[in-house]
Amino acid sequence: MQPNVRTIIENLLAFSVKSAVTQGEQPSGECWKAINAAHTLLSSPPSVPSIVVELSGGMINCVRSDTSARVALLDADTEGGDEDNISEINGVRVYVSLFDLANQAAPGNSGIDADFVSDIFLKLIPPIIEHSARYFAVTGRIPGDDEDTLHVFHVSNRDEALKAFEEALWENEPDAETGRDTVFKNFGQIVFVNSIVVSDSPISAL
Repeated sequence: MQPNVRTIIENLLAFSVKSAVTQGEQPSGECWKAINAAHTLLSSPPSVPSIVVELSGGMINCVRSDTSARVALLDADTEGGDEDNISEINGVRVYVSLFDLANQAAPGNSGIDADFVSDIFLKLIPPIIEHSARYFAVTGRIPGDDEDTLHVFHVSNRDEALKAFEEALWENEPDAETGRDTVFKNFGQIVFVNSIVVSDSPISAL
């Protein structure tokens, strides 16, 4: 990868991380998927193929790569193997399976399947950022109430803060389940949220 291109990707990656954190996007969101994909691209050495070998009960089901590759699998368990496929390598008899991955793979077959291989490695590589908890100060009220209430939560994202706020407002309401249904029918939602403040530092509710 050319240095100028790499610098551009690194800058875009840093901006995307800041944006995702600020907006409190879920770790499973599309933005984080793109961030992890970019990180994988930056951390992968150039021209190094990724290969996935699928086994079941010691048998090779298929071998897939993200680019053209030749793969040799050496199995020391030669019992019952065809002698034509058994060779002596470094003084050890092994069963040899050769795969010439040059063509696009049909579903479930050996060959080139860049999307499948990329998806596998993205799932195996740990996320690049710890989605640590932040402080959310949420102000709002139950529809029909006269005054707002402020609650502070230490959670991972905006959705968790809103859920916690909803539970905090309703936890002491009599017959909360029926009350929620009634409020929803009348107002279309069970809480009104007027403001959300997010901070990496603790927030005190006075």
